[in-house]
Order: sequence, then C-alpha cells, then structure tokens
Amino acid sequence: MSTAPRRGRLITTAGVGVILLAATPMLAGCSEVVFAVARGMVQAEKGPTAAPEDDDPASHLQVSVSGLEVGDCFDEPEPDDSTPEWSSAVYPVPCDDPHMFELYADTDIPESLLPAGEYPGDEAVWDAADSVCYSAFEDYVGEAYEDSFLEFWSYIPTEASWKYDDRRVLCVVFDEDGMLTGSAEGSGAESS
Repeated sequence: MSTAPRRGRLITTAGVGVILLAATPMLAGCSEVVFAVARGMVQAEKGPTAAPEDDDPASHLQVSVSGLEVGDCFDEPEPDDSTPEWSSAVYPVPCDDPHMFELYADTDIPESLLPAGEYPGDEAVWDAADSVCYSAFEDYVGEAYEDSFLEFWSYIPTEASWKYDDRRVLCVVFDEDGMLTGSAEGSGAESS
C-alpha cells in the first residue's frame, strides 16, 4: 500500500507530514514477517519509538497502519533519513486527544471499478480508491463531502501487492488546516 494526500481528483498539499508508503503487510504470510522483522531491527537499534513530544509520549508506540480498525485515530511519524520508504508505522491516538487522521473505511476495491487481472496503473487505482473513499465519506461523517471542511486520502495497493490479489483501500479523514479532536464519525463536520 502507498499513500498520498488526495481530495477526490484533486491533489492537495496537506500541512501534515504524509509519507509515501510503498509497501505494507498486504502480501500474504511472509511479507508481514519480513516487514515486522525489519521494523523490529530498526527499533532495536534505536530503542522503542514514541510519538513526537506531547503530553504522554510513552503512550504512543508505533503500529502498522494495516492493523488499525475503522474509527481508530492516529498520527504519522515525521519522516527522516532513517525512515524506510515502505514504513507503515503510525501512532495510535485516542480520538478524544488531538490527532492528525482517522480511519473511516477499510474495504476492497470492487471488481465493478477495477476488474481482476493485470495491474491497471497507478492513476486507475487512485481513481478507484477516490471513488471508494468518496462513497464512504458521507455515511461515516454524516455530512456530504462537498459540505465538509474535512479532506480524505487513502492507502492503496501497490503494483507488487496487486499480483497477490491485494485490493485493500484504507480511507482516512483529516483536516488540512490542523489537528482533529474527537471522532469524525457522525460529527456532521460542516464547513464553518
């Protein structure tokens, strides 16, 4: 899976540190182990990784974004030279605390949008992910996307993971003007 900030068909420049994730544990079996071992080696060398300074940094250990559930809120670590491109590490945060993102949909791209077969290309996968996330937005937030100040972007399958039947899309809501506090679920977050 990889990520990029997207609002429908428009690419926005979010004021948050969004990193490209070239791969996550989307491949069956051994890739999960390989990535877990690699992350473990990095953490063993550097020690446990806590979120950037906040009220309780010890409460924020990194986990894989693919392990989150719909409704979970999280922050992404600030990327640096030691962050692998394939890193999927995020900091889970209670939704009542200020946070960058909230996972609002976890689903597969339907075959009606992208039929089975060869990888259709990045743009086609982004378009399909945009359609999936757009469709799920109003049901989760309780307000039409066009009426909301909230943005969305997604984690999508990579060309490599597509070969292993990965069609998973994780839809994430955020406010490009700042942090969120409280869950976006049912909030009816309207533009002010």
